[in-house]
Amino acid sequence: MTRKERRYARHREEILEAALHLFAENGFHHVTMQQIAQAAEFSVGKLYTFFANKEDLYQALIREKADELHNEILGVLNQDADELTLLQQAHAKKFELFLKNSAIIRLYLSETTTAGFSLRASLTQEIRAQYDGLLQIAGRLFAGGMSKGIFVDGDPYLYAVALDGMTNALVMAALEDPDRQPEDLQATYRRFFNGILIKKGESDG
Repeated sequence: MTRKERRYARHREEILEAALHLFAENGFHHVTMQQIAQAAEFSVGKLYTFFANKEDLYQALIREKADELHNEILGVLNQDADELTLLQQAHAKKFELFLKNSAIIRLYLSETTTAGFSLRASLTQEIRAQYDGLLQIAGRLFAGGMSKGIFVDGDPYLYAVALDGMTNALVMAALEDPDRQPEDLQATYRRFFNGILIKKGESDG
């Protein structure tokens, strides 16, 4: 990028960070563009050269973070490893990322349950498409593991949904009560996989 492009990207990131802090603390509807500009140390007019309005800024904030988290989890799933390892590592990564980014996770969850604005439906559809894509990949990994005799036969997509649901539940428990230490993640996953792994000798009847 040119110096001008780097400066533009840096200023845009500063605005998004300031907005996230204010949105997370006060809620989307109780924050003004003037407050965001002040927190980011820009004029309001400058803010509008980056984003058309507050809704546009929120959309960019959620969309870019969703893309980032999706790509990190996808990167784990695309590694060269066996199905069991990939599934365990991908969901451990999701747990780690969601806790690390708890402010924006809380913001998205709170705003999607309140009275909406016009573009929320399309944004939710985009995030849902990413989520479904990861579930499809996980389902194919479960199917591959079944064909190799690693997992007990079953519906691979439902296995993927169950595993992801467990991860989501652990994340929510940690977000709702930060002082409470959730059960050790790896131990939880071991119990899940122990229930669907074919034990040595079982595949021989």
